[in-house]
Amino acid sequence: MIRLIASDMDGTLLDAEKRFPPDFFDVLGELGERGVVFAVCSGRPYSTLGPMFAPAPVQPAFICDNGAFVVEHGRRSFVSIIDRALVREVLAYIDSLDAEIYAVVCGLKGTYLRCDASQGRRDTLHIDTLYNERGTEIDDDIFKIAVCDPRGVGSATYPALCDRFGGRLTVVHSGPLYADLMNPGIDKGAALAHLQKELGISPDETMAFGDYYNDAGFLARASYSFVMENADEAMRKYGNFTAPPNTQYGVIRTIRRYVLEGETLPLLPDECI
Repeated sequence: MIRLIASDMDGTLLDAEKRFPPDFFDVLGELGERGVVFAVCSGRPYSTLGPMFAPAPVQPAFICDNGAFVVEHGRRSFVSIIDRALVREVLAYIDSLDAEIYAVVCGLKGTYLRCDASQGRRDTLHIDTLYNERGTEIDDDIFKIAVCDPRGVGSATYPALCDRFGGRLTVVHSGPLYADLMNPGIDKGAALAHLQKELGISPDETMAFGDYYNDAGFLARASYSFVMENADEAMRKYGNFTAPPNTQYGVIRTIRRYVLEGETLPLLPDECI
């Protein structure tokens, strides 16, 4: 029996226009009535995710910032703070890269951009709090540094970050333009394991949906792991099953089919039995 459903947001639950499926909140309510916990697993911060779910009849659990920040029942249940000297070192390194590359610094008190960030960038990211070069005056506990390369992080920036900080921080390829840096061992999978332990729920009672490489860790924590049909072909190996694409509301269709309408769950691959 499925007791916990974990889903990524962008490219998974949300459609191509970043919208919820039309019946999502109805489904969330039905899951709540049946005692099934829904968990949001996203690279987005809680400050963005919380308001999105304000109209929901039942509040989900939130695995935010690629696992560095977890909220249950409206309270913070887990956060992993990066050493401040290491934060400054990362920001100094980013300052030394191409001028188009920038950092979004996520802390307990707020989210920060460099003070020379354009107004357009600030408005797009909904950030008012700025920091000076290298972040020496940020008086906050930082749990994630997101690095954006508008040309794409995959070819140069992500490998460079791995080479420089891979032994001291987790470096996650979280999207075509972004890489996230967090403490070692922190990812969506570790956060989902924390949530499963808190709730007393096993991987065999967990269903998960994802579409990108930063989802691999939490897909591994669910026996009923679904990679979206719209994902890269190379992502398929990280899930036991495939769900219809996000543009066809694949997450909700799969939940309705196997959880709400009671169709027998698909057989697990032999290696999962």
